Amino acid sequence: MAAAEKHDVFQAIADPTRRQVLRLLSEKERPISEITSHFSVSRTAIAKHLHILSEAKLVSGR
Repeated sequence: MAAAEKHDVFQAIADPTRRQVLRLLSEKERPISEITSHFSVSRTAIAKHLHILSEAKLVSGR
């Protein structure tokens, strides 16, 4: 995927882990450490999922 090409919403929500991240964030704002505690994957993997969700404009970080 080219750097300029953004993920679309459908690509972003196609992954079950990203859908679960969205469910968690729909309840309340959470730090990445809390999000990661709900999964058996690394913090780096969750950060990549959050990046894809952010590119699709589904989440924002601060």
